[in-house]
Amino acid sequence: MAERYEHLVRFSIPLRKRMAEFKWQPERPLEHLLQQLEIRGINVVADNVLSQEDSYSQPRFGLTVLCSGRPPLAYINLLKHNNSSCNELDAATLFDTVAHEAVHATAVALGRHEELPEKQDSDEYFLEEVCAHIGAGEINQRLGFPLQAQRNRFEANMFQLSLAQKTAFNVACARGIDAANYLVPR
Repeated sequence: MAERYEHLVRFSIPLRKRMAEFKWQPERPLEHLLQQLEIRGINVVADNVLSQEDSYSQPRFGLTVLCSGRPPLAYINLLKHNNSSCNELDAATLFDTVAHEAVHATAVALGRHEELPEKQDSDEYFLEEVCAHIGAGEINQRLGFPLQAQRNRFEANMFQLSLAQKTAFNVACARGIDAANYLVPR
């Protein structure tokens, strides 16, 4: 994990600085969220080496890395949030990604995990994703961005879960709300 953390630090710069290079200004809700993250010691950075084409080919819009003894790092693939045909930033998707990664970044502070689960087909990974989607949706609502469709994907599939899975799902949802409360108090 330390190696991944160092790699991201080496090849990224603060999100605001990277946005300024493209003359993109953070909208007010994003600026408010970034301020809240700074207060809580969460570093939000953007890629500084990928081309637009390479950014689009990456599978992720963002990634959070937790490394013992270092502040949480939320990496944003900024150029993947760009509409290349008109060089405009998709502000709602960027905000949702930052909020999603911010919720992941609270995992240690709020006692959900010491490290984020990496095995994508595990229940633990799925439940952390539920937590991040629900928390990001709550942050979106509080700060005035529309909810993203991803949040509803989990809720729509809930009827297929067993009772134990529904309980774990509900706990993950509650933890997402706890993370939103931590990041953006009401």
